[in-house]
Amino acid sequence: MTDFSKPFAVDDNPFGKFGSSFYSMVPDLKDIPKEFEGRREWSIWAREWFFKGLREYPKPKEGVDLKMAMKHLAAIQRSWEPKHEDKEVYVAYLASLWFDPTPTTLKG
Repeated sequence: MTDFSKPFAVDDNPFGKFGSSFYSMVPDLKDIPKEFEGRREWSIWAREWFFKGLREYPKPKEGVDLKMAMKHLAAIQRSWEPKHEDKEVYVAYLASLWFDPTPTTLKG
């Protein structure tokens, strides 16, 4: 089982002919708590990022590489694989693991 406590490197084109599978970048949807479906802070953040873009970057937790985390989450956001609602859940959940929620990063 893959450890998702920290982001990992993804290819610049993770879904290209020789890239990795979408589902290798995310935990199994059934393993994500149901609280990440809906209007929780990180779900709102993921939705706003997708539809409006980021106003500022979140603060990474200790030991998390911001650039690697954002690249990992951006690859999920750009994917054509699952439906949008599932991608939002994946991004919200992983963001909650990798970033500290602060008033300046979670404007809902």
